[in-house]
Amino acid sequence: MRKLLSVILIGILIVTLCACSNSKYNEQRSKWLCTVTAIEESENSDDIIFYCDEEIISKTGDLTLQNKNDFAITVHLINQGKEEVSFDLEPNSGSIIYKQARENEKYTIGISADVPKGTEINLKVYDGEWSEP
Repeated sequence: MRKLLSVILIGILIVTLCACSNSKYNEQRSKWLCTVTAIEESENSDDIIFYCDEEIISKTGDLTLQNKNDFAITVHLINQGKEEVSFDLEPNSGSIIYKQARENEKYTIGISADVPKGTEINLKVYDGEWSEP
């Protein structure tokens, strides 16, 4: 009886420790919501770039960019003013994984879209290869 009780207690402790370590890992994942408002109307999606205030820093070397709008956007990823990479993202959760992000360096996000003045533009950025629906 004691052996059975000991085995059950050890099993419960192992499951609890595994659950705690997984939740801690999920908390360490970084994600940012970049929301900008078009302050003027653009006739061409590349005419005007709206910059997000978020400071993006990758700890994994991968950044997942996810379009949360019902229209296409172009994302401009700028590495501390040194280089710029652009991505076209399809509407409604179109996403791309940028695998050449430099670890621990600051990135600025610019977003352009063919939208009327006053339109809110949303982009989610995740550190690593993951996203949310």
